[in-house]
Amino acid sequence: MGATQVFMISSMVYWEAMSSFIVDQDTDALSYLDVFCQLPCSLKRYPCPWTGVGTATFIYLAKTAALVRRLRALRRSSPGMFQRSDGITQDTPYYSDLLRQATALIQSISALEAPTVSSVTDIGDLFTPPGHFIAMEQCYRLAALLELTRAFPEVMGTHVVQNHDAGLNDDEQEKNRPVERVCNLALRILWIMEGIPVTSGTVSTQLLPLIIAGSVLGLVSRENIAGEGYHPLYNPLFSFHTMPSTRDGYLWTPSGETIGLSTKAVIKSTLESSITETYDVIVIGSGFAGLIAARNLSRDSGTRVLLLEGRDRIGGRTWTANALGEDFEMGGTWRTNRHQPHVFTEIHRYGLQFNLKTSSGTAAVEHTFYTPQDSRPALVDTLATNLAVQNVADAFFSIDGLSSRELMPYPHDPFRLPALWTKYDHLSAKDRLDQLDVSQRDKDLFDAMISSFGAAPGSECGFTEVLRWYALGGHSMAGTFELAGMYKLGGGGMTSLARAILDDYRGHVVLNAVVEKVEQQGSTVVVFTKNGRRFEAKYCISTIPLNCLSDVSFSPPLSPLRMEAVRAGHINKGSKVHFRLAKPEPGWFSMANGYGTSPWCFAFSDHNSTTDQADSANFCIGFGYGARHIDTKASTEMITTFRNNIRPEAEVTAYLTHDWANDSLAKGTWSCWGPDSMSRWLKELQRPEGRVHFASADWADGWRGFIDGAIERGTTVGWEIEVLLAGDNAIAKL
Repeated sequence: MGATQVFMISSMVYWEAMSSFIVDQDTDALSYLDVFCQLPCSLKRYPCPWTGVGTATFIYLAKTAALVRRLRALRRSSPGMFQRSDGITQDTPYYSDLLRQATALIQSISALEAPTVSSVTDIGDLFTPPGHFIAMEQCYRLAALLELTRAFPEVMGTHVVQNHDAGLNDDEQEKNRPVERVCNLALRILWIMEGIPVTSGTVSTQLLPLIIAGSVLGLVSRENIAGEGYHPLYNPLFSFHTMPSTRDGYLWTPSGETIGLSTKAVIKSTLESSITETYDVIVIGSGFAGLIAARNLSRDSGTRVLLLEGRDRIGGRTWTANALGEDFEMGGTWRTNRHQPHVFTEIHRYGLQFNLKTSSGTAAVEHTFYTPQDSRPALVDTLATNLAVQNVADAFFSIDGLSSRELMPYPHDPFRLPALWTKYDHLSAKDRLDQLDVSQRDKDLFDAMISSFGAAPGSECGFTEVLRWYALGGHSMAGTFELAGMYKLGGGGMTSLARAILDDYRGHVVLNAVVEKVEQQGSTVVVFTKNGRRFEAKYCISTIPLNCLSDVSFSPPLSPLRMEAVRAGHINKGSKVHFRLAKPEPGWFSMANGYGTSPWCFAFSDHNSTTDQADSANFCIGFGYGARHIDTKASTEMITTFRNNIRPEAEVTAYLTHDWANDSLAKGTWSCWGPDSMSRWLKELQRPEGRVHFASADWADGWRGFIDGAIERGTTVGWEIEVLLAGDNAIAKL
């Protein structure tokens, strides 16, 4: 169908749905619309101003409204039928027929395939990307389920929506609690719509799900929720969490601690009945490398893909937690615009570029602190410090008459000849500093500054690793810090991007499946998980972090050179901690010498609180040296050392973190390499071994250790597999 036909049909469906809420009619009267629910999922979807891309969903919503009105009419005409205390209707033939239709409707909604970003025609409105229409289609589904569950509590347990959203499929604990289910569905609608900017053109399609959700929640507060006269659905409203929680993360406040934080990164596995033992490709890990590879393969070539994830959430070393009324990036955070091309493309693909914002401690620094070796923090002049550090950088990167641009002119293609940097790969950053004729204080400032590249002092960080950051940053220290630590994503954080990619993925997902063995058997790869499951595929993509590869058994064994890199690992075992300080503050940056006793490498203010003025505070982020790791739960040590080495005047009122160093699926934070690593191992780590390919930010060409690097490798390896599968198919046809 063309755009004009879609518009006419969708408009008609919209008014049928609206009239079904106010006019009594039989659901059979709407059967003439059934043909539009059976269109192939591959059909291009043209957004309609009334129904968006959810025309089929609106048809089921219209039938839902008609069915609910018939039930209400039955209640009015036969009030004696509704005497049970649990609200479930006495069994009668007429009611049984309504219940049968309600069950059938839920099954139809479950079977309806959700649209993908690639199937939606871009209307050319920058403020209304395809992702907004898909989000609204989810809201229509939820609205229909809400109405059916509220009217027919017996249908609990039949909600089987094919979607990875943790709020769409039935929770085992909710199956016998229809009240909570209804409230959860209503709040879920509001949660999804909250993520759509007010500038979105979908505003004209938001009214109906808002009315349906509002009819359940109403205008009540926590204080008066137990008062007489309120609908009993309100009673448990505040007694359960609507945003799912992961096992990851830790929050400390003076009143107690929380293990496991709320996040939209938690999703549901694909229904067990849909999972098979054989696929074209198995992707191990749902970080950004895995998500991109899986999405591209499933969407571009129709490959049957299984995404295996050891955690209860997606994102890998990047996820956004919700706590203290704020969003916090627990792992990967910062990205730039055009200088990080891969993540830049993805953010624009899903219309998230309007959510970019800055961290105050890198974008608008008013105060800089420095802690010399075995000393206390002191305020230093920001401009003078930056000038001194750049002067050292000029000398540091000028070696044997070569400039940084000559050493590494193409940081995204580092081995392009003549690749002069390889001659100096054996040096540590401190080795190079020791060769310079500059003051020791300036050397110390520079060393402390570059320690932020890997939460390790210059003696552990490779010279070419620092050179790579510098080249990516445009060959200046100011540019490096701007591109690496200034811009981040608001409006749901990096998890919003991960969810957008997942929503565009057409394959299966299995969570809580830690892989223990990958075995190549002729033309297949068999993957075994620790919980006893077994899956086969033609190819496998491993996104397992470098520091964790030794925990998985590979057959045949990995190459000796790859194993050498695995045993060495990357050096970044540091920590990342979000602190809430008692008072709002202007932008500040603090760093500590890495050769003393400070467990803290650097910290900076991120933002002042976004809640109301009564709760105003400053949120900052501290990064700890890996060699002097502090126990996450040791709150006294955590706060005392922060004050002694970073901010003496700080009054810490809360902190939250993810213990990446002791996380068995990470064993460290972002990748940073020591000396004699890049020239020796980078190519080997990128090389496939038989039918097993490897994709991780840990061995990216460009922004290694960054989200951009993860997307780089996921894109590259996904394309490699796609070419191989095409070749296999061509041979099979001969």
